[in-house]
Amino acid sequence: MTEPMAALLQQQLSKGDPQLAQLAQFLTRREEQLTRELADEEAERALALSREASSLRRLMDEMSARVDTLQHRLDELAGALGACPGCWGTDPDCRYCRGHGRPGQLPPDKVAFDQLVLPAVRTHTVLSRRSHPRQTGSET
Repeated sequence: MTEPMAALLQQQLSKGDPQLAQLAQFLTRREEQLTRELADEEAERALALSREASSLRRLMDEMSARVDTLQHRLDELAGALGACPGCWGTDPDCRYCRGHGRPGQLPPDKVAFDQLVLPAVRTHTVLSRRSHPRQTGSET
């Protein structure tokens, strides 16, 4: 109820019945109290939502930075292996290679190959020799 209407109602009621006037006054105060409480609750909800939105923005920024880092690493590895950085040769609609950029299809980036692939090849070679030692020509 609007404030002028409440005042008018209270004025009309006070002329006739003092108990009704008290009741109208009580109801008006209660309505004002509930309106304030509702405004406070809405403000608290808005603040909580704002905090949650900020938290989600930070999380999104962190995830975006992580995706950028991983994309950079993936691009480096594609270069080291001579693969298309866009699809690794799996997408016939790829704007870079039209699906022909599987590893080994392009000249590998030497620096990236030496940093990323060569250490793994060396380790694989050493481990393979340990698990499958060469047999000498003389067996008993």
